[in-house]
Amino acid sequence: VFLVEAVVLAGAGAAAGALLGVIAIYVIALIFPDFPVQPSVMWIAVTTVICLAAGSAFGLLPARRASRVDAADALRGWAG
Repeated sequence: VFLVEAVVLAGAGAAAGALLGVIAIYVIALIFPDFPVQPSVMWIAVTTVICLAAGSAFGLLPARRASRVDAADALRGWAG
């Protein structure tokens, strides 16, 4: 559950970042019409993969730690 949560949050962050990046590119294109900018699907995909990999890597430690705790003890507050 912890790993899935980390990947979902990383994916949501990647989607929000990609959306903000595309909006920024279009704003720059409106302000500077002679400056050739356009969004690149390849770089959006690369950054999304990096974001998902980072979310997986940093979600793995809490997931491993949570999998070693007895559920009954964790609910009682004895997880230590």
